Formats: sequence, C-alpha cells, structure tokens
Amino acid sequence: MPQSGTLPNLTGHIVDDGRLELGKIIGAGAYGQLYKARNLIPTSTSFYAVKCLRRPALASADAKFQDRERALHRRVSRHPNIVTFHRHFVDPEHVFLVMDLCVGGDMYGAILDGVYHRQTALIKRTFADLVDGVRFCHSHNVYHRDLKPENILVDYDGRTPLIADFGLCTEAKTSRDMDCGSGSYMCPGMSHFVNLLAATHSREESFSSASSSYDPQHSDTWAVCIVLINMVTAMNPWRTAEAGDMRWNSFMADPDYLREILPIPHSLNELLTRCFRIDPARRPTLTQLRHEVLNMRELFMSESDLKKASPGVRRAAGRAVPEPAAYELDDCSEAASNSGSGYSSLDANIGRPINFSAAPAGLVPPEPVASGSHLTVPASQTVPSASKVPFASHPDSSSEPESEGPLTPQDHLVQLPFVSDQDPNAVKATQGKFRRFMRRLRVWRRIW
Repeated sequence: MPQSGTLPNLTGHIVDDGRLELGKIIGAGAYGQLYKARNLIPTSTSFYAVKCLRRPALASADAKFQDRERALHRRVSRHPNIVTFHRHFVDPEHVFLVMDLCVGGDMYGAILDGVYHRQTALIKRTFADLVDGVRFCHSHNVYHRDLKPENILVDYDGRTPLIADFGLCTEAKTSRDMDCGSGSYMCPGMSHFVNLLAATHSREESFSSASSSYDPQHSDTWAVCIVLINMVTAMNPWRTAEAGDMRWNSFMADPDYLREILPIPHSLNELLTRCFRIDPARRPTLTQLRHEVLNMRELFMSESDLKKASPGVRRAAGRAVPEPAAYELDDCSEAASNSGSGYSSLDANIGRPINFSAAPAGLVPPEPVASGSHLTVPASQTVPSASKVPFASHPDSSSEPESEGPLTPQDHLVQLPFVSDQDPNAVKATQGKFRRFMRRLRVWRRIW
C-alpha cells in the first residue's frame, strides 16, 4: 500500500456527496492521513475526524486489510472507551472513514506533557477504563495488536481513554503474523527481528510468515502492561522482548531489574514481574491486572526509596514538565514517518528519563500579584513552541464528543492559586494546573 506521503492534500474538498468539507490535516500515519472535517448537514455534531486511505485494487491483500479494519472496528465501536466509527465512503481513488473528533489528543502527548506525573489516582482511573475497553474488544473476538499511547486518545486532562486505529486488528484466536505492531509493545514470540526504523514496505510484506504462532489476546495484555509503565515513568523498559535486547536480557536475569531503571514501588514491580513471564498461562488476566492496580496504594517510588535509588531513577522521578523546544509544532515528520513502522515514540527514552524541567521553556510562572490570592497568565504572555503534537505520532483515527469550544489565550486565563514554598503538596497541585493549561494551549494550536 502506498505510504501516506503519496496521498494528495485534500484540504478544502467537499466529499461524501456534499456532507463533509475536509479541513486541515491533523495527522499522518504510514498508510493514511487524518483530516478535521466540517459537517455541512445541520446536526448536533459540527466536526468529525476523517481518515483518508488510498483505495486498493479489488480482491487485493490491502483491500482485505481495510475491510477487516472497518468490520472489526464497527463491531466494538459502541463502547465508551473505544473510538466511535460512524461510516465509510469511497471515491475513485480514496477510501474515507468517518469517526468522532477527539480534540484532546493522544496519550503519548499527555505523557510528554507530564499529565500523569505522580498522579496515582488519575493513572488508576485511566488505566482501568483502558482495560475495560480492551476487555470489551476481546469479549467480541477483536484483538487490537497495536496498543500503545499513540493509539489511545484522551481528553485534555488525560482521562477517558479511547482506543483508536484498528488497522492491525484480527479476530483470529491464533496468529502467525510476525512483526505485527510496535516493537516495544510486542510480547515474546511476535517478532523474528524488529526493524524499528523501517517503514518502506506494505502491510502484507511486514507480516513475514513464520512457523511459530502466538495468541493475540495475550499480546494485547502484554502491551497494556507496557502502557502502564509509560504512564507511570514516561519510558519504555526495553526496545523489544527478545534475546537480542540487552535490557530484556537483564530483566530475565534479575526480576528486580525494573526498579534499577524505573521509579516504581515494590508492589508494582512485583506485579509487572508476573505480567512479563514467558509462559502466558502464568501471567495475570486483564481482570486480575485491573483489580491489582486499582488496589495499590501508590504507583510511584517512595521518597525514602528514591534516596537510595540510582541517579537515573532519581532523575526519572523528579521531573514534571517536558521542554517543548525538543518537539516543535511543525516538526512532526519523524514521528509521522515512524507511525505504523513498528517504532514507538517512547523508544527514545528507553533506560533514561525524558528531559524534564520545572516549567516550559520561554514561559516562566508569573510572580504573585499584590492585590489578590491568585496568579494569572496574561494574554500577552509569550507561549512557547508546542510539545510534540497529539495525533502526529500515530493519528490514524480519533474520537470524543466535541469540546465546549476552542481555548484561546485571549479568552481564557488560567487561575493558579498562590502557595508558599513550605507546602510541597500545594506546589505540586499548582504545577499540575499550569501543565494542564499549557497542554490545552498546545492542543488548541494544533487542532484549531
């Protein structure tokens, strides 16, 4: 199948028999482009997300892949934690998939924006909802096979996860499709050799035939565990769970290895050690995993353990907001080219933390105003370059009801309560509000 770079820009085109006007491209993956489309028929929904694919030849392998994606996505579309798929239509050269528009972005963007940093309650709630969506898929014999933060959409505050991009899903109980998905999220046995940077072949070529097989249900459960690590630490533990990976080998040799590189407590380390057993029959089920995570007191390493941890673990635990200068708003070509290639954007952070700083570069939290008990970010304040934009990593589908309206710095001033340096909990709460405000600004600049 041709890559998305060969597709023309259809911005401004009227499609679907005059029902939709394609707006700006809000994302591009390995096999398609994602548009924000305006609904020209008066209804309660003003905008949709429309995924554009090259129309394949009849009876070709790519045509079968697209038919399977639509059928299986439609089968599970009614769940509140799965992207809503409305319909599809075609023209002589393209296939269009119409879905709800999610203006909050993907979980990858939320992770980089520090939304989940030391937010145990938020992670528990979001993770439980994600597991509910995956369990619903499995109960309807739909197995995603490409679960990762780039394919999970969330609202501005990182809540309400929505599973997106069913391009690699299957209903087979046993699969021999090797190298299917993203390397860091594949369970053992899914890959002979994961080329993390190649994205030049078609989908049927990427599924090399093999004598071995795996259970897609177990592969989804494995990927969900890696996503949990992403939410807690903003890192991947290894590049691929195969013998050639040094960090995977270290984990196999020492079950406590994860605590040597990740700021996680003993309870979470023990759970993950069971989740990453080689024998799938000895791993917790999704239901058990959900229950144990919800019943943990804490998902982050304690302050006393951090004092004894390695410098790398302490750095990973002591940051709050990523520097946006490393993720320019218009510099999304690398992420877009990696999308769907088996490469995960968080692979760059294997074994080391994202370079966090106390506040976004170019925007220092303002000093307290003398006349009141609140801080405000004035409309004239310079807004820094956005962090890596949601949808840019792997935006092949998106969903969520429309927001109450665009957020602009002129119309919405963030209220940051004044706190003293002697109250660390209040300081963290203030930083959290500031991070969420900046995230809304970055997403608004990207979508609107």
